[in-house]
Amino acid sequence: MIYYLFFFSGHGMRVPDKNEDEYDESWALYDGLLIDDDLFYLFKDFKFGVRIFVISDSCCSGTIIDGFPKAEHKTFPEDIQIRIIKNSKSSIDETKKATLSKRALKEEIKKSNIKHYPNVLLLSACQDNQWAVPGKIYSKFTKQIVTTWNDLGLRGKIKYREFYKQILKSFTPFQSPNYYHIGKSQPWNRPIFS
Repeated sequence: MIYYLFFFSGHGMRVPDKNEDEYDESWALYDGLLIDDDLFYLFKDFKFGVRIFVISDSCCSGTIIDGFPKAEHKTFPEDIQIRIIKNSKSSIDETKKATLSKRALKEEIKKSNIKHYPNVLLLSACQDNQWAVPGKIYSKFTKQIVTTWNDLGLRGKIKYREFYKQILKSFTPFQSPNYYHIGKSQPWNRPIFS
């Protein structure tokens, strides 16, 4: 079985979708934003059967792997968004221009004759409308992943959902890590990396 582990720890935010009345979850990279639509579009190119395990330690990351329209969500207050993106305005504008709208993304996917959707599992630090708590060395989420892995998560010993449930125990409703997948769920009903 082939696995692809993708770990991101950094800033995350929600930005208005350029063409619709929705929001995109995104990671703030050093040179611009990487939004959920683009992640989904990249993941669809993996060969059938590959399992993509994404760990996102960032704010607003509950459905960062989902490039399809979602229900309306709340977002950061506008003054906080402005403060976060003030120095990145040009890269955000460039990203918006280069990013497919969700409608265009769906059309591209239809045109590409996808015979399967990617099998992607996400463990995220929080829900789409929440902030992730930072720490001195690790964030609270990353620290809990490391602690849980060291205590319970030896390869072949614990299933993905159980791993998530153990992590979840140390959080409050103000930061609720998320377990979310697209594609078939059966590949994730087994011990980690087995």
